Amino acid sequence: MGKLDLSNCSIVIPVHLDCKERREHLQFLQSYFDRCFCNHRLIIAESDEAFSTAKVSNRGAALVQTPFFCKCDVDAVVHPQAIFDAFEKLKNTPEVSFVLPYDGYSFNVQDPLRQEIMRSFDWSLLSLVGNKERDHMRLKNPTLGRLTGQMMK
Repeated sequence: MGKLDLSNCSIVIPVHLDCKERREHLQFLQSYFDRCFCNHRLIIAESDEAFSTAKVSNRGAALVQTPFFCKCDVDAVVHPQAIFDAFEKLKNTPEVSFVLPYDGYSFNVQDPLRQEIMRSFDWSLLSLVGNKERDHMRLKNPTLGRLTGQMMK
């Protein structure tokens, strides 16, 4: 898979680097975005104090200078195609304020599999975790919504 174009999009990662795993995850996310995407701006919003996700996210969002931004949790990774599909849907649907490239399923991936995925970027390894009959790694229809909280089909 070639790099996916996220022109006009900033990536905001709020983080409190309170343990070794979070530092590893941040390094992985930086590599992930550099390896999987092009033409984006990465903004690391770091907190040195007790972590308030909303406060640190807002501080990162204030640095955004692009029409669109994506907030990413340092402890979660979404399949690159799902992020790209969500971004394209947001770009091409003006009445939509936000898109979630997530369908509610997540994996708690433990070592050594976590380390192997971070080393190899091999998304197929996630098939070793969870329900193998369902494709949890790629959301076909990202959730769309307005800032009022109303969901759109």
